[in-house]
Amino acid sequence: MLFTFLLSLSVDVQYPGFAHFSNWDGISCCTPTTELYQLKDLHTGYNRYIDSAVAKDLCASQPGCNALGGVSDPHYKYNVDSLRQTQSDDTYDVFLAYNASLVPSAICKMDAPGCHSAVKFPAWLSCQVDTFDKIIATFQLPPDLIYSSCMRNPSCVGFRVKNDMTAGDLFGAVTRPHGYFAGPWTTDQSKESPIFKSTAI
Repeated sequence: MLFTFLLSLSVDVQYPGFAHFSNWDGISCCTPTTELYQLKDLHTGYNRYIDSAVAKDLCASQPGCNALGGVSDPHYKYNVDSLRQTQSDDTYDVFLAYNASLVPSAICKMDAPGCHSAVKFPAWLSCQVDTFDKIIATFQLPPDLIYSSCMRNPSCVGFRVKNDMTAGDLFGAVTRPHGYFAGPWTTDQSKESPIFKSTAI
């Protein structure tokens, strides 16, 4: 019984330049359990894109929502078309690079909260992809060596480690729609953002 409980715990470690998501495998897109709402135009039936700040507030009002899907160009003002829930998986913890000064390959960055939902989601990650499913390397190594392997690989944009600390995978970038992630997540330096520590929804 105790052994089973220990395996379900998340990895209690932080790495500079990486946001740490507990109990998540990196998948956030396009399955019945992750796609909570697809925004549609009532007249045409086509996807409807809304401003990311408005979408963040909508997400905060919906039970389970903690991620947003969008379009390929993050500079377009109306760039979110779906409300999502990251798929909880107590097998893994995920670390996404967000600080390009520390991790030049980072494709995520910190993003502002919604206009009226900063209490629930005080910080978001804005990423160039809406899910992390491209595995570029797999290692039977502890978390610290998975991290150092990522730092040495110029294509690595993040990684995940097994919560029993025996193995992990490196993530690479692919061409996908833009994504936003509310967490919960932590970094090694809470002064960088009004972040909080919790487990995945």
